[in-house]
Amino acid sequence: MMEQMVEYKLPELMKASKMCTCERCRADVLALVLNELPPRYVVTRVGEAMTRFELLNTQAQTNITTAIMFAVKKVSQNPRHDET
Repeated sequence: MMEQMVEYKLPELMKASKMCTCERCRADVLALVLNELPPRYVVTRVGEAMTRFELLNTQAQTNITTAIMFAVKKVSQNPRHDET
């Protein structure tokens, strides 16, 4: 569930930060963010609904956004690809 939430917010925040949005940079940012945030696994529809509700609260959204912005800054400063 956490990965889905991050992937939803990631393109918008990467674009707003004016960083490279290639697949390599996107994957690097995603990996850094998911290593920073606690995993959220679900196996039932009820569990999915409850977890989505929890992840939509203000503090969870702030934590996700903060982790993304930290990762965006780190990857932007050290991209793992050529400038081309």
